[in-house]
Amino acid sequence: MKAADLVDDRYSDTAGKDCFATGTIGLARARVPFDSFSAAPLLGRLCAPLVLADPKSVPADTAAYLDRARAANDTVELHVFGGDAAVSQKALDAYLSGDGAASEDESDDTDDDAPSSYPAIKGPRSNDHLLAASAGRTCMVRPDRTVTCWGRNGLREQLSTSSLTDIVAISSGEELGNPDRHLPACALHADGTVSCWGSGYWGQLGQGDTVNHYMPVKVQGLTDAVSLAVGQESVCAVHRDGGVSCWGDNATGELGDGGDVPHFYFPRRVPGVTDVVAISIGLNATCAVHSGGQLTCWGHPFRGPPQRVEGLKGVTAISIGRNQSCAVVTDGEVTCWNTYFTPRTLRKMPGLRDVVDVAMADGNGCALHRDGGVSCWGLDNRWGQVGDGTTAPRTTPKRLAGISDVIDLSVGRYSTRFSDGSPKTVATAHTCALHRDGRVSCWGGNNFGQVGDGTTTDRLSPTRAKTPKLIPAGEVPRNNRDLLLAWVDQEVADREAKFGWLRAAWDHSRDRVWVSPSGAAGSVLISCEGSGDDYRCYAESMIISDMSLRVIVHELAHVYDSQTGLAPRKAWGAAQLYFATAYSECGLDTYLPFEILADTLTHVVLPEARLHYYETSVCDALPDLPSDEAEEVIRDALAGRVNDWYAKNITDGRKLWSAWLQRQSPEALANLAGEFGGFCDTDWIMTNLDPDLYPAAGTNPFKDGGC
Repeated sequence: MKAADLVDDRYSDTAGKDCFATGTIGLARARVPFDSFSAAPLLGRLCAPLVLADPKSVPADTAAYLDRARAANDTVELHVFGGDAAVSQKALDAYLSGDGAASEDESDDTDDDAPSSYPAIKGPRSNDHLLAASAGRTCMVRPDRTVTCWGRNGLREQLSTSSLTDIVAISSGEELGNPDRHLPACALHADGTVSCWGSGYWGQLGQGDTVNHYMPVKVQGLTDAVSLAVGQESVCAVHRDGGVSCWGDNATGELGDGGDVPHFYFPRRVPGVTDVVAISIGLNATCAVHSGGQLTCWGHPFRGPPQRVEGLKGVTAISIGRNQSCAVVTDGEVTCWNTYFTPRTLRKMPGLRDVVDVAMADGNGCALHRDGGVSCWGLDNRWGQVGDGTTAPRTTPKRLAGISDVIDLSVGRYSTRFSDGSPKTVATAHTCALHRDGRVSCWGGNNFGQVGDGTTTDRLSPTRAKTPKLIPAGEVPRNNRDLLLAWVDQEVADREAKFGWLRAAWDHSRDRVWVSPSGAAGSVLISCEGSGDDYRCYAESMIISDMSLRVIVHELAHVYDSQTGLAPRKAWGAAQLYFATAYSECGLDTYLPFEILADTLTHVVLPEARLHYYETSVCDALPDLPSDEAEEVIRDALAGRVNDWYAKNITDGRKLWSAWLQRQSPEALANLAGEFGGFCDTDWIMTNLDPDLYPAAGTNPFKDGGC
């Protein structure tokens, strides 16, 4: 049967052609009928026969098509649609090589739990997104239909996505306006359900709330999806009947209702949009490709309800970039336009032929050719994301050397944050390509390790990624707390040789840590008790809401700072006193000096991390980053050394008492109560400190003052 036959013979241009002479065959799973129809438009335009095949063997009707195509061609090119193999790799290899005959009953003893390559024979996949590059992160669907990620929060992502199974497509969004939020992502299961994880700030996880979910959760009310796309803060899915549902942020109408409602927390049908086979979401707009090759878009710059785009016909694939959007048309050429305007002024990308897919990002993009090659271009090539071996702008596409057999590609955006009134890059842009054998090549920015080569060095040309190992079944997290424990266990183990304090703080906290779905990013419950020389402070529990490494290290810094005895008492007390008196002209609240201490300790461990309290202070005297002196104070304290500031300025009990009264820190009191011979009178030191009972200001309550 021809693909055109499945869609009421609407592709009249296929009439009279000898489709078998093209040597192109399309395979679709018989057990999911809609897969046949979603593949039909592209196959019809390619004049390719569509074979409904059995997953376990090469049935007789499939064999007949293969035989007829082989009679007209030396080779047969196969395209597999529907998210997984139409027939097993072993069965097709055996039949095409002549080593095996077709049989409805032929058994397949391939180890489906650990395949080594994707079940496509020749040529790239089309409309199956198995790779998702985003700001600092790369995720992929493995040949065994599990998921793994690397780069930003890579270990945590590897652990959380290890719970996903039977995945046929993946898409990742961005949080470009606030890179502290976690990158959202969604995965399509073979049964038509969708699982999402990451930032839920705009309801884009489909749970009816705005809570972050670090373990994948099933989108509510969605059971028949066949395609999906994740944007910056919104998600859309194509239904089996060709309709579209969207959810998440709707600030510019990107959910298809004209922008009347700011957010949808559950999937909601886009009115009037039907017969859709592919979809793309940009920063502010969404576009859907219909089975007849027409294009419908909504959001900005389109106004009101979804609009049919005139001037673009025969569209087979589309990608909406930040500055430039591009569509693949039936003849394999690529047409582009300025994203900020409706597609009226169109430009064909020169030199691009025989293209089956395109991926756009921030002023750069790549095209996937039918032969598995890749061409890239872009005015923004700062980190080598074009892949041509340079960082120079490239206005025309160039075939990349040394890369072939590609079946999917994805282009990641960069992200920035504002610091001291100017933008600062958080994640650098990169590009990745998925090969037929399951390997991945990446190039471009690599500051989070998103290229996957085990370094953080930018790569100007395609570089083979080291795909993370599978998480053993017994180590797959069951819930958020399991995920937190497994993740932080490994992060601490990786760093404890250099930062032993992390091990001390984590060992103390591990059985006392909990994950909260909302609230402050992190917090530590601290109490102090005792009397006299036996006064001590305790870090009783740690609560984490924002599961980022920056927050984890910051809260462990509070544990180390507050649990008496974890740190060398005098040296650490000297550091606490330094931060209590630093920037006194700012009039900082009582707790802020110790947040600044925790930020400084975080900076020592994670130099690139955002420091919330340094960067958000309203005091001009407080810099955006710790001073060299502040870092030296921390390093001295960690080594058990009393810092120079304390040695020079705190020379007797009177000066110590005057400095302590500025902030009245119980934790510093617990560490420094024994200084200068100890206090003369300790009756005022008790579980609930009462300022009315303190020794008078300006006096020396320590024994070196004579009592």
